[in-house]
Amino acid sequence: MKSSPWARNIFLSVWAVLMTALTVVLGAVSLKALRSHGGRWPYWGLSFATVLGLGIGGVALGAHTGALQMLLLSVIFLSLVLLVGLFSEFEEMGMTLQVAAFFALAITVLAASGGFALWASVLGPGWTKIFVGGIDSVVIKPLLTLNSEVKVTAQDIAGQLPSIVIMAWLGALYLAVALESRVWGRGTPSSKLRTQLFEIKMPDAVVWVFILALLGSFFTGVNNKWVEVISINALNLTMMLFFFQGIAVISKFFTTVCMSGFWQMIFMVFIVVNLFIFVSLLGLVDHWIDFRSRMAKRAQQFNKEA
Repeated sequence: MKSSPWARNIFLSVWAVLMTALTVVLGAVSLKALRSHGGRWPYWGLSFATVLGLGIGGVALGAHTGALQMLLLSVIFLSLVLLVGLFSEFEEMGMTLQVAAFFALAITVLAASGGFALWASVLGPGWTKIFVGGIDSVVIKPLLTLNSEVKVTAQDIAGQLPSIVIMAWLGALYLAVALESRVWGRGTPSSKLRTQLFEIKMPDAVVWVFILALLGSFFTGVNNKWVEVISINALNLTMMLFFFQGIAVISKFFTTVCMSGFWQMIFMVFIVVNLFIFVSLLGLVDHWIDFRSRMAKRAQQFNKEA
């Protein structure tokens, strides 16, 4: 017996909230499936109703334990709703993966910046103390609970928060496109842009930003805190972009050697979790060497010889 479309849409919406609460980024996968499976208006209607429900729940809890977490969840979920929704709209317009992701991310960043500026203006001059205190409560204390030797401070997190948030959004979009069809099996259409994940190649401008960010972070003689903060954030973002390019190279290698889907998944999880810097550097080097073209030529030569 098949479930009704609305029942499936509600399930995807609830599952998106759960995955956002547990992992932050994986909520985008269910949201992308909801947008593809349910359509435009059910997506926006259900998603905003869910955000409103989370916000009201957080306000209703007041000073009780969990109120801050629920309000934070509603903000994070709202950002994913906006990001995935905009990306899907641009996808339907026929934009490429990188162009659709750029515009969706740019609008989401502007909206988030406006919301943050409004929040800071309402709180007044004391917003920095509240902001840093919130990071200490939500991030630092849980980290210290897991590992008492963690040396990172709330100020360190606050300085890199812009790039951390954007990196999370980038990862969410990547996973949404890559895993969308697995959320609801064959019933959920896969993104038309999924094949472009394996063709990602960063433009020359990203390389120059990486070089300047590297110089500003570690090798500049300018003793300026703002230069250092901007450089580190830019370095984080460019490393993330080259990470995606490195993943595309590794995926091409797996395909070339005819590795089974199961082992591809095992190795990919290991690589993503443990070898972020290595994969990013692989993506950077690929900008000049073009490993995928070389692998394609080798495969053609092997087929001819065979």
